[in-house]
Amino acid sequence: MPQAERKVDEHFSKQINALIGPFGVLHAVKRLQAEFGGALVDGDREDILARAAEQDAAIAILDKQRRGIKARLRAAKTSIEINAILGELG
Repeated sequence: MPQAERKVDEHFSKQINALIGPFGVLHAVKRLQAEFGGALVDGDREDILARAAEQDAAIAILDKQRRGIKARLRAAKTSIEINAILGELG
């Protein structure tokens, strides 16, 4: 079972990392600046916070899906059920 759960985590970590993108660290820094003050143009603040909120919501959806699939794996009684659940990941 731990191996199946790792596969689920790997699947969703790839999706979350793709969502965050290659500039995730830069966006995180800009978000902190927007939240706590920093070297931003005033007009950028609301846009940065809105995009960060959208990203947070998208990540939350993926995490909810991940947790739901892992719960189903834990409830599975047979390897056939486990393989069927893992097959849904694509």
